Amino acid sequence: MGFSLFANFREYLLKLINFATLYEIYRRISIGCFDGELWRF
Repeated sequence: MGFSLFANFREYLLKLINFATLYEIYRRISIGCFDGELWRF
């Protein structure tokens, strides 16, 4: 049971990280800071 909970949490965390990365890319494109210092994380 604990292992299942950990697996679900890991999957949720991966989805959250994917969403955050996609949102960050979308935000940078919409602002228009693709080139220059602001593109770096």
